[in-house]
Amino acid sequence: MTHQLYPSKLAPRFRRSLSLGVIIGFATISFPFAPASARNVYESCATNLLTVGIAKEDTAIACSEALYPQDVGRCVVKISHESNITALDALAACRRVRRPTELASCVNEIRSEIKDSATVEVLDNCRRSLLPTRFSSCVVGISRRTALTATPVMNICISGSDTPRDFGPTFIPVGASVTPTSSEVPSSETAPAETPAVPK
Repeated sequence: MTHQLYPSKLAPRFRRSLSLGVIIGFATISFPFAPASARNVYESCATNLLTVGIAKEDTAIACSEALYPQDVGRCVVKISHESNITALDALAACRRVRRPTELASCVNEIRSEIKDSATVEVLDNCRRSLLPTRFSSCVVGISRRTALTATPVMNICISGSDTPRDFGPTFIPVGASVTPTSSEVPSSETAPAETPAVPK
């Protein structure tokens, strides 16, 4: 007579638990969790800055004050490796912008496409632009078709990013007459006096 190791009522439950455990085990092997060091953005920032020769004290200050430390580190590495800009100059610019990775892309794109562009001037204009990627596209695109040098094109593109200051939205329907404001109505000092009516 064969004796069952587990009661028949518990066997299906055991098999389900065993199958679930095997699936979880395979999932853990296939998708390992990233180590804690890989998720530390400050460590990533410090590693990148030290790699390009930034002093330890400057590295600590820059990474600790950055809103996105990992982006600052990547920005400095990309600029210093792909151009003749020093790591210190790159760090000074990357720390002062809201989009460090876009700043690096802006600098490298203009420098690679426009050979006569001055490195320091490109870095300064990309840093001043609120939308570095759009600015670099403007500079490269216009320079290709107009054959203008880098300096005037960068001045045009950086000025083109300014929005009009004396323009505001209006909700007056098209074709409707506009009632003049009180400032537009002539005052009694300038308005001609009315001629009194002659009695009949």
